[in-house]
Amino acid sequence: MTTSEPSQALTEVEENLIAAAFGDPSLLDALEFNPRDFRQPRHEDIWHAMGALHGARKPVDPVSVHDELNRRADGPQPLTLPELHRLNNGAVIPTSGYYYADIVKREAQRRRILEAGQQMVQQAQTGDPEQVLEQASATLEGLQQGIHTQGVVFIGDDFDAVATSLREKPKYIPTPWRSLNERLGGFLPGAMYVVGARPAAGKSIWGLQSAISLAQHGSVAYISLEMSRYDILKRAISNVGRIDGKHLNHHELTGRDWQQLEEIRPKLKSLPIGILDQDVSITQMRRYVRSVHRRKPLAGIVLDYLGLLNPPPGDRRSKHEYVSAMSRELKLLAMKLNVPVIVLAQLNRESERREGGVPKVSDLRDSGSVEQDADSVILLHKDEANPWEVQMIVGKNRRGSTGSVTFNLEGYYSRISEQGAAA
Repeated sequence: MTTSEPSQALTEVEENLIAAAFGDPSLLDALEFNPRDFRQPRHEDIWHAMGALHGARKPVDPVSVHDELNRRADGPQPLTLPELHRLNNGAVIPTSGYYYADIVKREAQRRRILEAGQQMVQQAQTGDPEQVLEQASATLEGLQQGIHTQGVVFIGDDFDAVATSLREKPKYIPTPWRSLNERLGGFLPGAMYVVGARPAAGKSIWGLQSAISLAQHGSVAYISLEMSRYDILKRAISNVGRIDGKHLNHHELTGRDWQQLEEIRPKLKSLPIGILDQDVSITQMRRYVRSVHRRKPLAGIVLDYLGLLNPPPGDRRSKHEYVSAMSRELKLLAMKLNVPVIVLAQLNRESERREGGVPKVSDLRDSGSVEQDADSVILLHKDEANPWEVQMIVGKNRRGSTGSVTFNLEGYYSRISEQGAAA
């Protein structure tokens, strides 16, 4: 059915769906159908009345439905008993109800898309373009979720698929650190990894080095709320080319530095890391991530860092509530796109007051539900007595062990390396 067909055709489809339910009231439970999808409001009223009767284990026939409609009506009942008898004519096979329900759902979705498009046109004429885009993205995403409804799946339905998958190794993407892989397994698609640290403990280095590693397996969406993309690129040059960051920042490269820069030029120019270096909402973030994915299939997402996210103008939620909501959205994004999401976060000062200064998962600043949403939490700890070392403390790990591993912190190269590894 197309929008050019007369509305009478859709009216007949809706009436046939009601007739099918009269013939077999069990369809009222069996169909994954929202009565709001009816184009005719009176058909929605009939469906609600039939559903109430069936739920109360009462007969579902024209007389009982007419009585129920009268009971629900605020004013005169527009539907007559002969009209309901006409719908219950027995000419429609009950099993065809599934077919008619799909048509009604599809046409309802089409109407909503058209209405959303008209609304966007009106808003675009007078509204702020950025706000219009954000609202449009949210509206379209809501419509998309309405199309893809989740049917009922019992746990045993997936048994064969899970049993077959056990014959293969999990598809982890290795982190840059072998010792960490031994605990985490690597980055698992669909999982969220929260990396917490106090300032200057290496969390941005951790995030960028992980992004460079992930980029060997696909594109990476890197959302930076702390550094510009030029600064990030300089750090990537330092990391990959082992060029002192001070030389890059002060534009004082040595002959060796220039040689290294030329050697790594092809690798870095082809590195598929997309950098968004501005404050964003979750809608803008999703839109950017999808844009990166269209350029090249996505391997991961990195956010640096969670505490810098701020509620948009007009949002009355507290910072704590907003960060909690964003954390949940990031976890859902990881699951939906089936890629690992790395979220960098700042720890509060409690760890500094604690003897030894060793952080705990509870030290996540403005954490809210971050700890709950994370599949793994890695805490970075740098002891002032050993400034060239950093501990990676796996404080939470849903799929492996917890514990601590010590690494070399080569800040001048924007790099964290295995202890004992060749320079």
